Amino acid sequence: MRCDRGFTFIEILCILAIMAIISGMAMPDINSWLDRETVESSARQITVAIRKTRQMAMTCGKDMKLELYSDGRYNIREYNITKPSLETDRLSGRLDSIVSNFNDDLYGIEVVGFNAYGRPRQGGTITLCAGGERVEVRVLPVTGRVKVYR
Repeated sequence: MRCDRGFTFIEILCILAIMAIISGMAMPDINSWLDRETVESSARQITVAIRKTRQMAMTCGKDMKLELYSDGRYNIREYNITKPSLETDRLSGRLDSIVSNFNDDLYGIEVVGFNAYGRPRQGGTITLCAGGERVEVRVLPVTGRVKVYR
């Protein structure tokens, strides 16, 4: 009598097909999770940069600005354009769009500026989008408080 142990090729193919279907159903959830994490981590990153710019303005006693470019780069520097950037970084490349209603600086870039007392030059909103997810970072006028809205 022959002892049959193991699985047939057809049984293994059926199990693999079922696993592929289940993982395919889970994939959209992974993408939306990645989009949500991207906008939230980028919002935290830009919030820290804005707060750091404000703190540097008060500590140094000089007007400071955060320059935000549409490709996700940002620089922290003095308002004196001849001075080099004090810090340069980049937001996630997974972001679809970065929109701001801060007034353009002389060179057509978005600028979040603070005077030597830590007061913002203006209030405004930076909107970060990835996939269907959207987060707003707001700088409140007068106080300079930075808040994140999901």
